[in-house]
Amino acid sequence: MSSMPIPTSATAPASGPSTSSTAVVGPHGAVSLKSKLPPWVVSAVSKAANFLFWPFIGGIMYGVGEVAAREYLARKAKWGVAPSAEAAVAQARIEADRRAARDEQQVAATLATQRIR
Repeated sequence: MSSMPIPTSATAPASGPSTSSTAVVGPHGAVSLKSKLPPWVVSAVSKAANFLFWPFIGGIMYGVGEVAAREYLARKAKWGVAPSAEAAVAQARIEADRRAARDEQQVAATLATQRIR
């Protein structure tokens, strides 16, 4: 495995007949992609990244704020039931009991209709 020498200057000479464009070399010899693309592409990608990234972060912060406010209001101000793990488990038990009662009623109704026939 041969190692290529790392240029010590901030810019590396461009290969080819045109010497007007030079690639920017980073501190570890990496060439920046930004220097190889047209400025309008870099600008478009940057704007698109901002357009997609910041609303996502804002949505996460909005959701966390709503959950925190609801927990606070439910626990401290005694408004409603806190959507915490204990409340979720209790709700799941209630739903399971309701489902079991409904199933028992359906079975009883089915048996009653079969006896009539």
